[in-house]
Amino acid sequence: MACTMSAPQSAIDALGVLGVELESGDLDALGRYLESLYRANATMNLTAVPEGEEAWHRHVVDSLSLLPWIASTGATTAIDVGTGGGLPGIPLALALPGLRMTLLEATGRKCEFLQECVQALGLPSRCSIVNLR
Repeated sequence: MACTMSAPQSAIDALGVLGVELESGDLDALGRYLESLYRANATMNLTAVPEGEEAWHRHVVDSLSLLPWIASTGATTAIDVGTGGGLPGIPLALALPGLRMTLLEATGRKCEFLQECVQALGLPSRCSIVNLR
């Protein structure tokens, strides 16, 4: 996950409208996640959304639109059922360090991808992958 898909200003602005402000390190981590998602998408069906600005809006902004609600509940755990490529679970885990996230996915290959992402993003203590149907 060396490359970073940089956050477009329009996505940063959209997050601001939602009341979500992220540190530059969080934006970098989200960019690395998107790079990994699209690299893996070449061999498995993870997303039909085109790369670039639309990916930031449809994947990151949409996922993080849940942040204000989750924060208002005081939740410390969450589960992303049928996570696929890790959306919205991985962006939420990156943006909410106090949240313990479980990613539930039935497809073994997708779980392998998720495990690689969780390791590379430094999330193994806060994000677990469960491979069940």
